[in-house]
Amino acid sequence: MILEKIFRHGTPLTNRKMTSHCRLQTPQEIEQHANQIVGDFLLYITSDKLPLTEWVFSQETEPLRSRRTGGIGRPIRAVTKKGVLELQICPNDLLGITYIALQGWLELEIARSTEEAKADSCQFNFQNQIRPLMYLAGSGLYFIRELVEYLSRSLIRRETTKIIHRMGRGLPQVYYYFHTLNFSEEEKKFYTNFTPHKWSRASHLCGKLVEYMGLSYLADHGVGFSQTLCLDWQKQHGYLSEDQAFLDEMVSIANQFADQAFSFQLIEMFKVLRDTMLLNNSSVVRPPEPGIN
Repeated sequence: MILEKIFRHGTPLTNRKMTSHCRLQTPQEIEQHANQIVGDFLLYITSDKLPLTEWVFSQETEPLRSRRTGGIGRPIRAVTKKGVLELQICPNDLLGITYIALQGWLELEIARSTEEAKADSCQFNFQNQIRPLMYLAGSGLYFIRELVEYLSRSLIRRETTKIIHRMGRGLPQVYYYFHTLNFSEEEKKFYTNFTPHKWSRASHLCGKLVEYMGLSYLADHGVGFSQTLCLDWQKQHGYLSEDQAFLDEMVSIANQFADQAFSFQLIEMFKVLRDTMLLNNSSVVRPPEPGIN
């Protein structure tokens, strides 16, 4: 960490105006405009359920790695604890980003972090609600936990995208996806290698569901060029028709049960995942459906 600042929530940090599509070329520009974006956004997102009293901005020299990102470095990360938002940024990995894409990225991270910090959000009991749906132990149980984590993150992505969209700030989200989506040949090769192995494909698809859930929400609501971007996402990934149908069904479940509890949505998604991708293994037994606790 090379610098750290603490600002009281809502304090204006700069009066400089920035054209939305202007590219930020230096770490100083990124820091300055990140401060401006965050200070403005926190005025919208703070509520009685989550009273933010201050926020900490730290500039990092290396991309931030965590279990949530599978150890992959991410240049922006937000954590909210006890009313304090810690926002970590690695400017060197953001050079060349447009102002509007940076806005979308920061607002998405902050919304995700604050949503997870709410006591009544994103709650489920794996042991009582998910594990009884499949009889597994050892490495198989660990694998299921990983898949459920992906499903949980995808639902959180949908909810945070909805929150931001309802604030009238959906367009920067589209530019965030436009900036971050990566259609690499290496990833396509990995997917091709996974094709004969349903469990490996399940892991890959559930991981991709996180970004697809947010992008699909924007496309369903016609935000900016999100519909074109979503179609391009499908085309560039080139998934098997059954796998694309699986992703679309996950999105459909989230939409259908949007008014239900987080745990209910997660259980319904896991049932489809189980029946579609996981029960081809003869050693896996499908138990009777338990009640939802």
